[in-house]
Amino acid sequence: MCAFQCTHVVLDHRLPIKPCELMLDAIIIALLAVASGMSLGLGTDARVLSDLKLKTVVAVFGATALTSLGAIAISSGLSASLRLPFMLIGSLAAGTTAPLLVSAAKGDEATGARSVALFLVSGLVVTPVGLHLLDFTFSKSVFFTLALAGALQTAPIAVGVVLRVRRWRYAANAKRAFALAGNVLLALVVVASAVRNGHMVLRFRADVLLRLLGLFALTAAAGTGLGLITRSLRASIFATTTRNLTTALLVQTLVSHDEEATMLLLVFGLLMYVLTTLMAAVARLLPHQRTE
Repeated sequence: MCAFQCTHVVLDHRLPIKPCELMLDAIIIALLAVASGMSLGLGTDARVLSDLKLKTVVAVFGATALTSLGAIAISSGLSASLRLPFMLIGSLAAGTTAPLLVSAAKGDEATGARSVALFLVSGLVVTPVGLHLLDFTFSKSVFFTLALAGALQTAPIAVGVVLRVRRWRYAANAKRAFALAGNVLLALVVVASAVRNGHMVLRFRADVLLRLLGLFALTAAAGTGLGLITRSLRASIFATTTRNLTTALLVQTLVSHDEEATMLLLVFGLLMYVLTTLMAAVARLLPHQRTE
């Protein structure tokens, strides 16, 4: 999530972030994306992955539109600079930890892989609409950022699927290794986010924080609805509630250099990491149902 703060620091020197911390963030997030994607891909059967139904595509795009428009509605009354991060959170699902959390919660990994890919595409379509509704300019650099981030995020999943087919004897052991590495890196991200960004929570009014919690609840509701359609509740919920804050931070930087808006994204990231990690831990303890 914090990997792209480097760009923002160059443009706005008021943010108290050291270059060495930015480099460490970039390395951890990159490793987390690889470990998370590889773990999901190594557990996904390519034959099942190819079974993509039209209703799933429609449902994912519908969920993205719902959360994007819902985020705009939830942020109504706030300044335009703060409404932008709300919209970006609502439009960009399937963050770098989504594959890891799907696996950790014992969700259907093929559904998780499909959902991650579809959410990345839907974000590419819905985000320009959200920017237009809020009167922000959608530039070629924003489109390139969304496309490149999506491609880089799906690459580890694709590599994992291919390795499962070609080196199936080693897939199970490799999956466990990548899952362990991903869990360790996720723990580091959660702790680091709490230590470095926890104080930012106090900078926002209670009503803004309640709106962030409301937005998280909306993403969970959208994920539940998607899960009822795909009959894979756990995979759908975690693909939906794990927002793509890495991409959101970079788009925020390209569109508006507002420090408070960037802090808002970081605060939501802290809330999201804590809540989704707790949800995955609880889901892992619950019995697995047919629709999960």
